Amino acid sequence: MGGNLVSKSEFKEKALEFFRQVEASGERVIVTDHGKPVLEVRPYRGIERRPLEVLRDSVVRYDNPTDSVAEDERSTEVLFYGPSDKPLSHAARAAADKLFAAASVLLPEGAENLFGAWCIADLDLALMLNRLVLNGDTVPQRLADYATQQWQRPSVRPWLELTRPPL
Repeated sequence: MGGNLVSKSEFKEKALEFFRQVEASGERVIVTDHGKPVLEVRPYRGIERRPLEVLRDSVVRYDNPTDSVAEDERSTEVLFYGPSDKPLSHAARAAADKLFAAASVLLPEGAENLFGAWCIADLDLALMLNRLVLNGDTVPQRLADYATQQWQRPSVRPWLELTRPPL
C-alpha cells in the first residue's frame, strides 16, 4: 500500500509530528480506523492542469462526440444573423449544461485562456458558448465573460466583421 499506517488515536496525539514527518520526508501517512485506511496525509503539490487528466472519467457516455452542442437549435447563424425566437429544448438545455460543466473544469478561475496561453481551442469554446450567449440563453456569467473576451481578440475581430451573404 505504501506510506506509514497510523491509527486515528495515535494520529490525534501526534498530529504535528506526523505533519512535520510528511513535510520533511515527502512520504504520505495513512490514518486508519480499526485497521481500515480512511485518510491520507501527503505533501501538497501544486495542481498541474493537464486537460486530459482533468477530464478523465468525467464523460460517462457520449454517443455522438462530433455533434455540436444544441447546433440544430443554436446554429452558428445565431452569431451572424441574429437570435432564434425558439427556447432551447430540454435535450439542448442538457447538452448546454454538459458544455458548461466541461468548460468550468477546463477554464481555471480568473484565467483568460484554457491552457495558459491562447490556443485555437479558446476560439472553438467561445464559438460554442457565444451561440448561446448571443441568443440570450442563460450561460454562467464567468463563461459568458470568457466568450465575450475571446470575441474581442484582434485576430478574431476581422473574421467576425466579414460581410455575410443574406440568408
